[in-house]
Amino acid sequence: MDGDPVVPNKCYLSVGNGSTPSSGSSKEPAHDLQGGAALGEMGRRMVRGIGRSMACVSGRLRQTPCHARYQVGRLVHQAKSIWIQADRPVLHRGQSRSFPTIRPMTASGSITTSPPPSLVSLSTVLSLLFSLAILFAAILLSRHLLPRSSPRKYLILHTWHLFDFLIHTIFEGSYLYHSFFSYTTVPPASLSSDYPHPASLASSSRAIFLGHTDRRYGAAHSSSPTALLWQEYARADTRWANTDTNIISIELLTVLIAGPLACYICYLLQRQPLARSTNTDDNAAKLWFSIIVLATGEIYGGFMTFAPEWLSGNTSLSTGNWMYLWLYLVFFNGIWVVVPGWCLWVAWGEVKRAFAKRGESEKLGGKKTR
Repeated sequence: MDGDPVVPNKCYLSVGNGSTPSSGSSKEPAHDLQGGAALGEMGRRMVRGIGRSMACVSGRLRQTPCHARYQVGRLVHQAKSIWIQADRPVLHRGQSRSFPTIRPMTASGSITTSPPPSLVSLSTVLSLLFSLAILFAAILLSRHLLPRSSPRKYLILHTWHLFDFLIHTIFEGSYLYHSFFSYTTVPPASLSSDYPHPASLASSSRAIFLGHTDRRYGAAHSSSPTALLWQEYARADTRWANTDTNIISIELLTVLIAGPLACYICYLLQRQPLARSTNTDDNAAKLWFSIIVLATGEIYGGFMTFAPEWLSGNTSLSTGNWMYLWLYLVFFNGIWVVVPGWCLWVAWGEVKRAFAKRGESEKLGGKKTR
């Protein structure tokens, strides 16, 4: 039941107290007919309402403002009445009044216990606002911690690596926490859908996470705010709601190594103006070496996150929805490819300049010895 993927555009409309109908009930076909009649009536009313709206817009463009406001208010009232009428089930003789409950149907024909989520939910808005708050905090802290005389590229590098550290520590750290400590206990017979991705299977026999055959781990089994955040992202990539061993292995390196390394880079960037004034190259060598290592690891981690999906037909990715594809998958993950690529380009310029300077000094030293 839990492992059945939800098939969009399929629903079961049951009339009653909202409970799932039993298989032995003889009134289920009648309920289906009532649900079809209710949905059909709702569709007809919506079409008529849209037709009236189009006629009003196209045929009365020269109305006075007062009359136009009256027409808009009338259309809003009609729209409300459409939804109110649609919520009223078709009742037969001897049947009590109740409201229909629309439930999504899975591929195997089972009915889920909750309605399908909307495209833009409260979790979506809060997740985006939280990400923007972390970005603005990184910008303000970078302006405060770096001297005003620092080059612009140092400010950008400091802002990025501070933002990178906060994201890895807060967001992805919470993912690891839920992967290891958030779980639900289930009967062993229902464990067949715990690992939907082939990368989670070690062989023909199913892999057991942490050796517990009676548990399912992951953010999907928690109701904390950070778990709701990952449940929201899991609409685009279902692996992040459960215990996908490929994702967990990458996130262990990201949280435990990449996060602290990004914080260390911020520290080196703050020391760089002082190191320049004392003509010491040790700080610069540590800085650009660390930036190269971290940027390479970020790009490699992004490739290893999505390469298993590309090779297995994107079985866990939601590519049919524009917001999940372009905002969640392409934009948010593309940031960790484009910006680390720019960091590598800047580091290459610094390394090239250092070797050129060293070559010039060696030439001057050779001339003096002659």
